[in-house]
Amino acid sequence: MRVSRMPTGVNSASVYSDSKAQRVLLEYSARKSGILLDEPGVGKKMSPLDVLMESLALIKAKTNPMLAAAENMSRKILNTVKDIKSQCQDLEKLLAEEESAETNDVDYIIGWKRNEWDFDNPAVHRYRASMAPTLDMLLGIQFRDWHCPKSFSKQPLPPEVERSFEANLLLPEGCPKNSTKRRFSPDMTTKRIIRDLFNLRSLAHFLNSLGKPEDFCLKAVGYNDYMTDNDLLFDTEYVRQCLRHKRKIHLYLTKIPSKSEQDIEYEEKGNEYAMAYKGKINVDIVKQLVDWSDLSVPQDLQGYLSRTRRPAYVSVTGRVSVARSPSTRTTTNYGIKSLSSYGWRKLRQWPLSECTMPFSVTVVGAENVTQEALPRLESGPTSTIGVNTFLFLGSKRILLTDGYTNFIETVQGPRWMHRLPRATLIAGQVDPTGSSKSIIYKEIPRGARLGILLWEQGRGKNAKKPEQAVVGWGCLQLVDELGKFVQGDVDVRLWKNSEKKGGHDKYVATQGLEDMLPPDDLNHTHDMKNFQQRMRDLNTWSEWLYRESNRDNNFRNQAVCKVRIRFPSFPVPIVAPVVYDYKPPFGDGKKDVDWRSLEYKDQLIIKDIIKSDALEEIKDPELVWKCRSSLIREPNMLGKILQCADWSDPEDVHEAHRLLLRWAPPLDPNLALQFLDFRFSDPLVRDYAVNHLKRLADSELRMYLLQLVQCLKFESYHDSPLSRFLLMRALKNPLMIGHYLFWYLQAEMSFAPTFYERYQVILELYLCMAGRHTIELRKQLSCVRKLEIVSDLITRLRRGEETGGKDVDYEYKERLNELNSEFFKRLGSLHNPLNPRIEMTTLRVEKCKYMSSKMVPLWLVFNNKDPNAKKISPSMDKIYLIFKTGDDLRQDTLTLQILTLMDQLWLQNKLDMRLSPYQTVATGFNRRGVPAGLIEVVLNSATTHGIQNDGGGAFDPRCIDSYLRKHNPDSKELEKSKDNFSRSCAGYCVATYVLGIGDRHSGNIMCNRDGHLFHIDFGHFLGNFKSKFGFKRERTAFVFTPQMAFVVSNNSSKQRYKNFVNLAKDAFSVVRNNSILWEVLFLLMVSAGMPECLMASDILYMRDMMLLDKTPNEAGKGFEKELNKAKGDTMRVIDNWFHAIKHGKK
Repeated sequence: MRVSRMPTGVNSASVYSDSKAQRVLLEYSARKSGILLDEPGVGKKMSPLDVLMESLALIKAKTNPMLAAAENMSRKILNTVKDIKSQCQDLEKLLAEEESAETNDVDYIIGWKRNEWDFDNPAVHRYRASMAPTLDMLLGIQFRDWHCPKSFSKQPLPPEVERSFEANLLLPEGCPKNSTKRRFSPDMTTKRIIRDLFNLRSLAHFLNSLGKPEDFCLKAVGYNDYMTDNDLLFDTEYVRQCLRHKRKIHLYLTKIPSKSEQDIEYEEKGNEYAMAYKGKINVDIVKQLVDWSDLSVPQDLQGYLSRTRRPAYVSVTGRVSVARSPSTRTTTNYGIKSLSSYGWRKLRQWPLSECTMPFSVTVVGAENVTQEALPRLESGPTSTIGVNTFLFLGSKRILLTDGYTNFIETVQGPRWMHRLPRATLIAGQVDPTGSSKSIIYKEIPRGARLGILLWEQGRGKNAKKPEQAVVGWGCLQLVDELGKFVQGDVDVRLWKNSEKKGGHDKYVATQGLEDMLPPDDLNHTHDMKNFQQRMRDLNTWSEWLYRESNRDNNFRNQAVCKVRIRFPSFPVPIVAPVVYDYKPPFGDGKKDVDWRSLEYKDQLIIKDIIKSDALEEIKDPELVWKCRSSLIREPNMLGKILQCADWSDPEDVHEAHRLLLRWAPPLDPNLALQFLDFRFSDPLVRDYAVNHLKRLADSELRMYLLQLVQCLKFESYHDSPLSRFLLMRALKNPLMIGHYLFWYLQAEMSFAPTFYERYQVILELYLCMAGRHTIELRKQLSCVRKLEIVSDLITRLRRGEETGGKDVDYEYKERLNELNSEFFKRLGSLHNPLNPRIEMTTLRVEKCKYMSSKMVPLWLVFNNKDPNAKKISPSMDKIYLIFKTGDDLRQDTLTLQILTLMDQLWLQNKLDMRLSPYQTVATGFNRRGVPAGLIEVVLNSATTHGIQNDGGGAFDPRCIDSYLRKHNPDSKELEKSKDNFSRSCAGYCVATYVLGIGDRHSGNIMCNRDGHLFHIDFGHFLGNFKSKFGFKRERTAFVFTPQMAFVVSNNSSKQRYKNFVNLAKDAFSVVRNNSILWEVLFLLMVSAGMPECLMASDILYMRDMMLLDKTPNEAGKGFEKELNKAKGDTMRVIDNWFHAIKHGKK
């Protein structure tokens, strides 16, 4: 009998202890597989598990009773596997139904039919209406050169890179020469290069027979990058990346592609999406838009209004500024009754700046106060419930009101009908004359919000100190998208507090509103003293609410608790423009002095504030504001001055706006980001920041998209200068801006449901205006969703180890083959989600695998669409990706972004640290609510764990050196690899030290064959180091082992080691000099909700590591001390040894 092969997945011998039973089963299984595989028409092809079951049934009667138990166990395993496969097939069926039902690409991506959010609401309709006038302009800037896309870059280059460069030019098919090498100067245009080729005697005849020089262009081999006309090769992203990483440049001479029928079809389809968006615009709402050009008061009312006096104004910071007129200092308010008698009909709209009516809030009641709607609700016999309301602007509370209702019995529909006392301003609840002042409408800033907290009381064990806990929360923008102040009854749909324990989003109060703390557990309250530092960052609920949400909960099919709030009603709308015409203050106003003329102690305070960083609290805001004009030449002071302004005082607001125009140093676009965080809510300040960002090139802007998507959360409305700026740049350059904007929005909608509506309406508009890019994005999203199902299946099968590894292999390859035949071949090609400049086609199933780590990532290999890629090298013909579920890759993306920026800053300062950060993209949650994403594979590299295993083990100081010698036998190449290692090692020592990268071990530190060291898996940062059994695994701030030192010092060369230390110290100095940038970038990510970056105090670790309180010389010595400490850390070597034992070999 001839047996062709053993059946895939049979691992039966491990089940039985009897050797005879093993032989019987294996012979039968092999014979069974041989018949099924080699004899067509006999039987039916069976999976390995089915073969196993039949084998067990045959020999059951001939073996001992243990086999019956083994059979039962195997059948249970088989049933489990079938259940998993069935569930995944159900997901596949659902996905297929969605794809077939949604022929419209926008509807498929947005998922209107499966969407749980109710978009049929005023805020969405108003956004669409506000964008109506700009749609034609957005269509006009739409990118249409898909047949010939270009990518340019301003990436800095290493100092040793020559300005002239050599490139290999592949020539058209049939040319006497396959390729030619040419050297180009940085000012060489594509047109000139092509003309020179046409003038070559060896090529002229052939090339001229194909067409004219102006008919041709150059294309980057392996990339979808074209160069035409006057494009400078030196400025293209492809050439710069090759020069940066010392790779050979390969270009292809080809005819300029013309638009295909498919291109035209896609353009027409894109225009249909734009028309569909226009059809969604509610014309009635467009008519409601306020005419800001007509805020004048009717002529016959001016006399009446002129007789009213301006009220006194008490500012929130404690300064009392009484508005004075020559005739009077008293205050008189005109009321509704007197104005009504004159005639409301003559007043079409009432400017907020002229409305002196008293402001009040009435909490009417709540609906659906149940555990289903509020999971943290306990509703015990002693439980009572109450509502707290307060006004806030940006991250600061405007008013200190006694905003609590009475606490009443917890019932499903409590009623308070509680009119909260008329609000008084925080600082001076009493005016200079001694009388209590109530807040009036004109004193409320346009961007103010009403915060609403639903509290339950009486849950504490200590009866003398009853606890209060927030069970629901919400906020309401007082001026809507149309510029109209809210009136009458409003139902606010509350967000529920998280059901999970131990998060920072749970707050307990035991004393009052100012004592709200983040507990570790539901019923545990921390001592106030232990959290003073954190409370300085999250010292009021207003900051937390401003970061967490901009509107109420509008999810459908969910139990939602609603609180009804009643505002005063007026016969006409109260309207608030973004900026009022400036009116000079009465009298002298607020004085401004030169800080150099202050007393010496005050001068020292100002000097300290000038030197302080973005995280440091301003010591004397009144003093800074008083000296504002004399500080306009200090580059880093604008943000600090603006934080000192009283944004509820119109006079301060106008003065702050004037400062923006007068600011002497041109604002660095990188630092303009700080004016888009939660501390700055004024629309003109945010617009000022956006205008500076417009100076960034697309390659520079792309670096900050991660933070800018977070900044959208801090806008008062969906429509904002920032959202319009991002939309316009994305439409102009979809491959460099639009692509990343899409995936960042897509991921954030999963992680930030409270901002789901904002991200969704912005994404909808982009997709409707982006034309062909929308079709390309659907391809990518469909690919990701199918990979999610494969990953879910393989992960669950792999974790059930009893099924046997080979069975998982069988299923994995089967699924990938199905993807190829049913999906990828039908698509033709799609853009790589990690790098849209690369197009990929089908999977190379034979090279795909799944990895052995806990999350079971999928190792995927695609074909490159460019047929010329394989002419250059086998690796260029393939595209390697890792698809991973279970980890929030946004933290990795943030860390890699910082590493990339550090590398660019080092290059700008003539330091080449040879960093090569890889790419990641978070794709959001899969259907099971598990985060997923894609990771770039770094080829020809190995972990230091693998290098140690192949060498002399964790205690061998020569193992990395041996690895480099093995792959670089030539002496010159070996020297280059050691130089690469020394520089990249120094760079990562500095970066991981400053960022506090934790969980470092030999499994996540890698080195490629060229000597570039790099780190992977950034699940812990900002000083969150891991412990084991109560002991710290990481006793040094970063990793620098004796094995690394051996390579760096070239086997104990003191001079080489000294050069390494000096290089690292120089790199550390550059990082310190840009401390504000790192702090701002992390501050903007606080709202992302990543577990280790939840508060501003989390970033203090990074500030401490930069030693900003030291002189440059002292800081350099401090870092050198840490370097020597890391080098001598024997525990790190022992930890690597334990890691090697756990994961195999030495």
